[in-house]
Amino acid sequence: MIVVVDCRTLKYLLIIISISSLNLIIPGSALEAKITVDPSESIQSAIDQAIPGDTIEVKSGTYEESINVNKRLALIGVDTGKGAPLIKGVLITADHSEFNGFRVSNHAWFGIVVNSNNSNITDNEVEACMGGHLSQRRSMGNLVARNNVKVVCESWYGLLSGSFSLGGGDGIQLNYSYDNVIRDNTVGNGFIGIYLDTSSNNFVVGNNASGNTNGIGLFSATANTIQGNLIRKNSDNGLGLVKFSNQQHYYRQYCGR
Repeated sequence: MIVVVDCRTLKYLLIIISISSLNLIIPGSALEAKITVDPSESIQSAIDQAIPGDTIEVKSGTYEESINVNKRLALIGVDTGKGAPLIKGVLITADHSEFNGFRVSNHAWFGIVVNSNNSNITDNEVEACMGGHLSQRRSMGNLVARNNVKVVCESWYGLLSGSFSLGGGDGIQLNYSYDNVIRDNTVGNGFIGIYLDTSSNNFVVGNNASGNTNGIGLFSATANTIQGNLIRKNSDNGLGLVKFSNQQHYYRQYCGR
């Protein structure tokens, strides 16, 4: 069957096709938004209203909240002249998330918990009873870099003396986690500065694990790379391996008093 189309109809068809083609090639980033949060506002409310891919910039100030990042977002702390924004804690459960430039203070529990994959946790100041944690969901492919972690616990932690020492909990801890990069962090005042528990194929590179009870500890962990870390002034052990923690790769640690 032959269909005859006049010039006017053909013109309209071409316009419709052109508009449809443009809709097909609009990049996903064009729909992503930047949300700004002031100290008088709630970070969690901004997270709840955001869509995956959005960036949330949080200005300097104290935010009396712990937050749950349950969708793919970039949370960026912005120093507007009064230091990095301060929060109580953060749980990250969405893959491909970013958490950068915050102060986290929680003297009773964890500061940062990451149950996600391929997320970046960078340039944060953490003061918590158990500083940073990659766990639960067999977290993989995360970058934990340039964070300053100090373990500080309130007096009630003595009730948990089976898990804690006078220095508190662990600074950065990996549980059942694989293929993560832990680099250029400073960790102090913990029972173990950096602790790998049943975790493999992780890179622990260029960290300063000093001033803890134990510097770097591995329990039932295999095939990790431990390279170029500063491990000094730890009261018990600098580097400890327990229960079949074998096949590790160690390069150029500096262990001193």
